[in-house]
Amino acid sequence: MTGSDYRCTVTNGLGSTSSSAGILTVNATPVAQTSSQSIVQCSSQPTGSALASNASLNYQWQASTDNGSSWNNITDGAVYTGTTTYTLTWNVALSLNGNQYRFIVTDPTSGCTATSTGVDILYIVGTPTPLVSISPVSANICPGANATFSIVDSTTLTYQWQYSTNNGATWTNTTDGSLYTGSTTDALSITGATAAAVARYHVIRSETQHGLTCSSASTFAPLALKTNASVGVQPVDATACAGTNATFHITATGSTPFAYQWQTDNGTSPSVWTNVGTSSSTLTDASVTTTMDGYHYQVLVTGACGPQLTSNTVTLHVKSSGVWLGGTSTAWEQAANWCGGVPVQTTNVVIPPSPTAPFQPTISSTTGTAYSTALNVQSGAVLTISGGSTSMLGPFSIVGTVAYTAAGSQNVLPADHGNLTIGGSGTKILQTNTGIVGTLNLGGTATLVTGNNLLTMYAGGNNSITGIVGMPTAATSWVVTGNGNSGAGNTGLGGLKIRQLGTNTGFFVIPVGPTPASYAPAEIYNPGATNDFTVAVNDQPMPGGPLNATVAHTWFISAANPGASGIYVAFQWNASDQPSSFNPASASIIRGNGTYAVEEGMNFSASGSNPYWMEEGPFSTVSQFSVATSTLVVLPVKLLSFTGHWLENGTAGLTWSTPADFEARNFIVQRSGDGSNFDNIATVPAGLGGSSYSFVDMHPNANNSYRLQLTDADGTITYSKVVVLTDAAAADQATLAPSVTETGASNLHVTLGRETDLQYSISDLSGHVLSHFSVHLPKGSNTLPLDLSRVSRGLYFVRLTSDDGFNKVLTLVKK
Repeated sequence: MTGSDYRCTVTNGLGSTSSSAGILTVNATPVAQTSSQSIVQCSSQPTGSALASNASLNYQWQASTDNGSSWNNITDGAVYTGTTTYTLTWNVALSLNGNQYRFIVTDPTSGCTATSTGVDILYIVGTPTPLVSISPVSANICPGANATFSIVDSTTLTYQWQYSTNNGATWTNTTDGSLYTGSTTDALSITGATAAAVARYHVIRSETQHGLTCSSASTFAPLALKTNASVGVQPVDATACAGTNATFHITATGSTPFAYQWQTDNGTSPSVWTNVGTSSSTLTDASVTTTMDGYHYQVLVTGACGPQLTSNTVTLHVKSSGVWLGGTSTAWEQAANWCGGVPVQTTNVVIPPSPTAPFQPTISSTTGTAYSTALNVQSGAVLTISGGSTSMLGPFSIVGTVAYTAAGSQNVLPADHGNLTIGGSGTKILQTNTGIVGTLNLGGTATLVTGNNLLTMYAGGNNSITGIVGMPTAATSWVVTGNGNSGAGNTGLGGLKIRQLGTNTGFFVIPVGPTPASYAPAEIYNPGATNDFTVAVNDQPMPGGPLNATVAHTWFISAANPGASGIYVAFQWNASDQPSSFNPASASIIRGNGTYAVEEGMNFSASGSNPYWMEEGPFSTVSQFSVATSTLVVLPVKLLSFTGHWLENGTAGLTWSTPADFEARNFIVQRSGDGSNFDNIATVPAGLGGSSYSFVDMHPNANNSYRLQLTDADGTITYSKVVVLTDAAAADQATLAPSVTETGASNLHVTLGRETDLQYSISDLSGHVLSHFSVHLPKGSNTLPLDLSRVSRGLYFVRLTSDDGFNKVLTLVKK
C-alpha cells in the first residue's frame, strides 16, 4: 500500500468538496528474536550476557522471574548493565538461575516497536566450593610405603585427582594402576611409593548441569619421600692405652630418628655378640685393660625407614706402656706419643707402622738419651736416629727400618735389621754381626763401618742395596770393611756378604772401601749355580804382587760353596792407589794365596779415568785379588817338555811338564796364525811340586803356532819353544777375536774344509736369541763381524750350525 494517494470528500446539504491528495507510507516493524535459547553459566564466572540482533536500534530489556507469566523492564544497577543497549550484561549470581530475558526493540526513525517472542533462559550452575582441604595436609613416607589423600564432601559431585612435580605450574591427571587407585573418587591411594610419587596433589571437584560442567580445585597436599637408613661413615679400629678410654663412632645417613645398639664379642672372635653401651652413635669404653685387646665391636642401626643395618666389625687394640702411638709428632721425647709416657730403662718399646702410628718416631739431639729394654720395630715401621744417643738393652726385633742419619758417628743397634738406612755424615758402626733382611739404603756422606763384624744381605742381589750405581763411579756412602782407620791392621776386616748371587742378579756391585776416605768397590757376576759371596778390601797391595806395580788394595772374596765358582770380577780404584810402576794402560787382575800371586788374567787397558776399573774372568777359585802391571812374581820356571798334536775331534792338544822344584802360579798359553803375532788364549793354573800339564785348544785354525809365556823371578819374561801344528785336513774351525769386548765389537773367524751353508746366532744366558743369521760361505777362512753394542754387559753365546754336521758354541763376554 505504500505510495497510494488518498483524499477526503466532504458532503453536506450545501454540497461536497474534496481535500488535497495525500500519499500513504507504511513503515516496517523492527525484527525481534523469535526463537528461545538457553544460556548456561558456572557460578564461578563473573559475568554473562545476551545479544540482540541489530545494534542501530533502541532496546529495552525485560526479565521474567515467573517462567514468562509477567515481564518487567530492568534497569542498569548492581545486577545489570546495558539494559537499553544491544548487549545486556549481568553479574553472575545463583539468584538469577531460571530467569528469562526478552527485549522491546524500537526503530528510532519510524518509532515502530516490536517485542521479542523468543526468550533467553539463564541457567546458573553452582561451581563447587574451592576451599575444600585435603586430609592429611601433607605426607612424608618411607620408600615403598603407602599413603592416602582424601576430602570430606557430602555432595554428589564428580572427582579427578591431579599431581604436579613443578610446584603447581602444571598439573597432570592421575590414572589408576600400580601406583594410584581412587583417581576419580574422594580418596586417592598411593601404593609402594617411589621417587616418581614425590609431588603436590589436589582434587578437581565438578558439578554438571544443562550440559555444562563447573569445576574447582582443592588446596594441595605435598607428598615427600623419606630416605632409607644407611651407614655414611663406618666405625674404625680403635687404639687406646691401658687405663684410658676407647671410643668407636658411626655416622648414619637417611631420615631420622636413628636407634643404635652396640655389641661386642668379648674376645670370642666374633662368635657371640653381647649388647653393650647406649643407643648413641658413639660408644665409649672407659678404662680399657690389656685383656680387652682384640675385642671386636659392631653396632646395629635402625632408622626411620629401611631395614636394620649392621656395621662393619672393628677391633679394639689396647696397648701397654711402651707402645708408640705417634699421634702428635715424631718426637721420641714427647709423652703424648706413647702409651704410659716416654720409655725408661725398664720399658719394652714397640713401634708399629703407619697408619697405626701416623707419625713415625725420631730420636734427635733434643731427645737426649732414648731408653728401652726390649725394642720391637714392626714390619713397615721406621725408627730414625738423627741425633742424641740410645741406651737399649734388648732383646731386639727389628723387622722394619732403622735409619741412622746423624751428623756424626753412631753405633748401629746390635741386631739384624729388616731394612737399614744410613745418611747424614760420619761413620755408622756395627756392634756385632748384622744381617739385613730387606734393603741397605746408602745415603748422605756417611759410611757403614763393619769393624771385625760381618754385614750380611739376606735378600741377595735383587735391589738389596740402594744408593749405588755401576762402575766406575765416585760415591759418597759405602761399607767400610775395617775399623775406620787406615793401615794393614785396620782395613780388610769384617766384610759385606751378599747371598744368592746368580745369573738373575747380573753384574752386582759390592759397595765397599777400606776406609771412610777410600771407595774401592768390587763387582761380581756369577753365571753358575747361585752362591753366597763375602767381600772385604784393605788399603794394602796384595802379597806376592809385582813390586811397586800393584794397586794399594787387596780384595778378599770368599764363597759359601767354593767349588761352585767360575765367576767374573771387577774392581775399582783411584789414581792415588797406583804405585810408581803401575800402568793402567797395561794391567791385569791377579789372584793370590796370601803369599804369592797364583793367577793372572789377560793384560789390557783399564777402563775409566780416576776412578779406574777392570773386569776379568772366569776365575775358578776365589781368594785374594788385586790389579797389577807386568806379570806375576813367581819362582824361576824350567820346562822339561812342551809338545802339541791334533786330536781326533779336530781340536789341538798341548802337553808340558816341569821339574820337581817347580813353584809358580800359572802358564799363559799363546797362539799365532802366522808364527809371528801371538795372542793369549788361556791361563792354566800351576800346582806346587813337579807335575804334567795339558791344554786343549777347542777352536784351532788350520795352521797354528803355540808357545808358553814364562816369567823369571826378576820379572824377565821368557817364552817356551814354538810348537807348530799344520794340517790342511783339520776339522772346520770357528773362533772369536776378541772373545772379551768392551765396545761390543768382535769378529767370528770361520775356517771351512768345503763350501757350506752356515747358520749362527747370538743368545743371552736365559736362552733368548738376540739375532740370527744364515750365510753361504766358501771353503777356507771367513770373517763375520759381530755387533753387541746395543746390549748390556754380560755373558753371551755364539752358536754355529750347518746342514753337514758342523756344530760349535763360543762364549763372548761384553764388559
